[in-house]
Amino acid sequence: MAAPKAPQSTYKLAQLAELTGAAVVGDAEFSITGVNTLGDGTAEEIGFLSNPKYRDQLATTQLQAVVLAESDAETLTQLGKNGLVHSNPYAAFAKIAALFDCTPVAAEGISANAEIHPDALVDEKAHVAAGAQIRQGAVVAAGARIGANSVVGVDASIGRDSVLEANVTVYHQVKIGAHVRIHSGTVVGADGFGWAPENGDWVKVPQLGTVVIEDHVDIGANCCIDRGTLGDTVIEKGVKLDNHIQVAHNVRIGAYTVMAAQTAIAGSATVGKHVVSGGNVGIAGHIKVADGTMLTARTMVLNTIEERGSYSGGVPQMTTGQWRRSMARLRQLDETNKKLKQLEKQLATLVADKDQEK
Repeated sequence: MAAPKAPQSTYKLAQLAELTGAAVVGDAEFSITGVNTLGDGTAEEIGFLSNPKYRDQLATTQLQAVVLAESDAETLTQLGKNGLVHSNPYAAFAKIAALFDCTPVAAEGISANAEIHPDALVDEKAHVAAGAQIRQGAVVAAGARIGANSVVGVDASIGRDSVLEANVTVYHQVKIGAHVRIHSGTVVGADGFGWAPENGDWVKVPQLGTVVIEDHVDIGANCCIDRGTLGDTVIEKGVKLDNHIQVAHNVRIGAYTVMAAQTAIAGSATVGKHVVSGGNVGIAGHIKVADGTMLTARTMVLNTIEERGSYSGGVPQMTTGQWRRSMARLRQLDETNKKLKQLEKQLATLVADKDQEK
């Protein structure tokens, strides 16, 4: 049976400073009983400030303790509040928030209502919930947790301390590393979209590869990660994927890349390491995205990006009237371009005539 964690109820600022490597502002003995936002927090909780848009809330928040950067420490002192100064307030706050996490943790053991094939290998220190299926030749390592009604396919492997939440499907031969977490509704290892045209019909291309997910990867809910056609789809160490993300066959996502919801990557694309992708980004197939690239929301990447930087491709919002005028001009773009070329030719002729007169 799963049971909620029982986190320690109170922490001193000094304890949190030691945990995060932060410096204390104000009373190091001040007690913290929880975490919250600047707008909703109470006097006994701690919040954080990392986005300057919310700086004005320091003066109005009920919080008596805030994690923030050195540049805001003087303001905190002037307001008579306590806090922690850190070079990365958001990351420090995340470590503090983890202390108050009460997510249920499943006990070790296999439910009598789980279906384990005799030829599967499930470590005695793993947990398999009711309704889960572990199929022939599958391997589930120590500390792994397989949620209710999840499926681990034939010859698939789940690494140490990895978690499949309820209703996750891992197809045959998929390899999942250690400390991976996959949220509900995600499918790993379904067929890639491979069809060859023949006489007006389509011939299915067998998807003979698999999916390899390396250590410390986190995958959100309702994602689809397709197996390779020839060779494997690979998600490298430390990648973080949000909900509703499509990763097509033979894609490689580099280490520590993060992608927001509804990003879609077409087949055989290679995304570099430490890439940051906003929501609803589309990446075309058979191209590369350089390490360290930033893709803002709704960017459509159609060509290889060889140099790291920030790239945008969406059209920002505008009033409906502006949008209609812009679209009208866009429809006239070809005609305008033709007229411009004509004018350029006429100008070139005039310049040439002037030169001859001289």
